[in-house]
Amino acid sequence: MSWYASPELQGMIRQALKALASRQVFVGVSGGLDSACLLHLAARSCPPEVTVRAVHVNHQLHEDAGTLQQACQILCDALSVPLDVMTVEVDRSSGRGIEAAAREARYQAFNEVMGTGDVLWLAHHLDDQAETVLLRLLRGSGVDGLGAMAEKRDAAGGFRVERPLLSVSRTQLEAYACHHRLHFHDDPTNEDMSLDRNYLRHQVMPLLMARWPQAAGAMASSAHQAREASALMADWSGTFLETIMPVPGVLDIAGLKAQEPAARRVLIRSALARVKLPMPPRARLESLLEQLEATGNALPCVVWPGAEARCWRGRLYLEAPAISLPPDWCVEWTSGVALDTPLGRWHGELLPLLAGPVPQGQASARRGGEQLYLRGHHRRLKTLLQEAGVPPWQRTQCVVLSVASRPVALIFPPHSDRAPLVADHWQLMQAGWSDGLPPQA
Repeated sequence: MSWYASPELQGMIRQALKALASRQVFVGVSGGLDSACLLHLAARSCPPEVTVRAVHVNHQLHEDAGTLQQACQILCDALSVPLDVMTVEVDRSSGRGIEAAAREARYQAFNEVMGTGDVLWLAHHLDDQAETVLLRLLRGSGVDGLGAMAEKRDAAGGFRVERPLLSVSRTQLEAYACHHRLHFHDDPTNEDMSLDRNYLRHQVMPLLMARWPQAAGAMASSAHQAREASALMADWSGTFLETIMPVPGVLDIAGLKAQEPAARRVLIRSALARVKLPMPPRARLESLLEQLEATGNALPCVVWPGAEARCWRGRLYLEAPAISLPPDWCVEWTSGVALDTPLGRWHGELLPLLAGPVPQGQASARRGGEQLYLRGHHRRLKTLLQEAGVPPWQRTQCVVLSVASRPVALIFPPHSDRAPLVADHWQLMQAGWSDGLPPQA
């Protein structure tokens, strides 16, 4: 049978190939109709200099998981396309829902297969986009959420995600699969009405399409406009944050309050995104803005899952939930050896300026009364922290390194931008936390 694709399908693939910045394209395949069509289109359309590979993630969520994997293998064999199969364990107890947990596991698997600069094609289409817009709308999402799925985006693992079929309807893909007699297997979970997306797909969308045949296209158009608006807001907020955010996640309150309430919301969300913290529910954000307007310098801690906001000395601090070191925490420490703390793993090489053996000592929480010999004087750590303007809740997160029971360095927590304080006659090299590298001393 000769290869055929509608002009619209051919145009979508040609456009994706024209913008392809890699000599290798991965196609995510589930075993179902949509990804079977995309893989077939890629295998038939890509020029010889572009290698096509398929990647399938087996979530092991139902008894048909093996059948879906087998369907992927049969299709790849017929097209002479190599297939990478990744088997994952989905965390059902995460509290985020099975769909969100499966997505997280899936992208972790993609990270293992793909490298920086690789391109991953996914088979989301017009109907998927319309369903996503409805889901986000029902969840009360803002402009960012209503933008739904982007045609292209950079994933956290350094590869690029592209959706070449986002303007193509499922009906068009069904016609393509029928014409080419593609082998695929319907995922049985697609019929599970307890899942919100399936309910919309089978119960709501047919009614909408019967009344408004162009509903899916209209919703996709709205999503595109929302993404454009979101991009403009991101450009503005990114530029303005440079003037009011001297440190990542720390905003000048006066500069923030000089803006209209809507702009404050955008700036706070943009600041949270920069430091990779979750967005607050709208009620929490409104509470934060109300208290900020009312008090300025006496803002209590506003908490939401995965983050918290505090105000101190004219600045708004957006941070992960604070973890204080237990007052009695104390462990042995050796210079140059990774140090595990309740805050994470720290590493650094602390050496005396004069020749001497590699020091060993203790790492501990602050207990009060400690002094550090700094700039020719013994200074209390409490005084040094006050003079440095360290917020009170961060002072309980500092790690004290001691040698022969004398403090020789003070290490600030992972989210701080402050360089460690190091006693006279000592030097600290290659220091940092595993999940981030504060400035070296």
